[in-house]
Amino acid sequence: MKKIAILLFVPVIIFSQPEKVFVVKSILDQNRFVFQSEKRLTNSRYNIHLDSVDSGEVTIQSGSRVNSFTNYKYEYIAITSAAVLKKLKTGDTFTFHSKPEKRIPVYNDSFTSEKKSYDKSIVSEVDKREMVLVSGGITLIGSDLGQPHESPVHNKIIKSFYIDKYEVSNRDYLVFCKETAVNTPISWTNGEFPQKMADFPVMVTYYEAEAYAKWAGKRLPTEFEWERAANGVEATQKTVTNLGVVEKPFKTRYPWGNDLHNYVNYNEFWENNNDIPFERGLLPVYYYKERNVSFYGVVNMCGNAAEWTSSWYEKYPGANCSSIRFGQQVKVVRGGDYKSSADEITISSRAYGGLPDLHSDNRSGFRCVKEINRR
Repeated sequence: MKKIAILLFVPVIIFSQPEKVFVVKSILDQNRFVFQSEKRLTNSRYNIHLDSVDSGEVTIQSGSRVNSFTNYKYEYIAITSAAVLKKLKTGDTFTFHSKPEKRIPVYNDSFTSEKKSYDKSIVSEVDKREMVLVSGGITLIGSDLGQPHESPVHNKIIKSFYIDKYEVSNRDYLVFCKETAVNTPISWTNGEFPQKMADFPVMVTYYEAEAYAKWAGKRLPTEFEWERAANGVEATQKTVTNLGVVEKPFKTRYPWGNDLHNYVNYNEFWENNNDIPFERGLLPVYYYKERNVSFYGVVNMCGNAAEWTSSWYEKYPGANCSSIRFGQQVKVVRGGDYKSSADEITISSRAYGGLPDLHSDNRSGFRCVKEINRR
């Protein structure tokens, strides 16, 4: 009897590997959120997919391993756009698709090397004023907690520069007037030098400030340079993460930190002080130089006199606000003044000057900046 060989064909089912699913743990400020992963991630930039739809980019800032009941998991802090963040809430799930980019963002070490190459302070040749070094790097601009035109928080890369340690005073401006024979500022009554206010901030129009800066071999700061110089910590710091060494921007609410103190000339200051030897209003440019000072050594950037910048009053990229003043008609002023509220003297607070025009509005003071390769 012949044996019959029977061939059994067993179908082989090939399962496709499921995508890794991540879970949102919490929502943070400054467009950041925390999520959890079963596996360690090796890249720092991804496209995030919500409901299988590519919804935007995500950059991982830091990560750490955490214990769970069964095994290790990983938690990461990531930053994304305000539009993406609005779609996320605690407990949501999503997937990633890797972006073929370098693991560490292109904010490179050239900024750090600059910090070692220049004097921390100089005296400018023309107006003989002290200037301090502000090292360049990635800078967080704006705030999502303030007025709509301060939002959204976004990054700017700023080169190193020098900035005047103090606001330009009436005494400083008098030197400019004598050496150039220009008209005295319209804030001086009858054109006479205000001797009793010699060391107070000079109040000028935008074009008066611009003329002084040009004479001194300087220029007015952009609002982004101003905001970096006003920061209460070193605005770019290297941080060691699971992804490697990453340059991360840091930001404070006021030039000295995040908590408001009573050594700044703003509205509430005058309601709580009776021992100041001046009438309610401006104070000398060096007043509270040990208390109202930024990380870089810049004095009185908040309160006292608002300060002109060279930036036109425009809305930030991605901002959800509108104003008839947006455009090239008025200039951004920063820092608030002695009449401002606490919310108006933060380093992110913005206002504008130039009404009715830039030739006659003299409600602001100023300080100048100098390119890093010029004395």
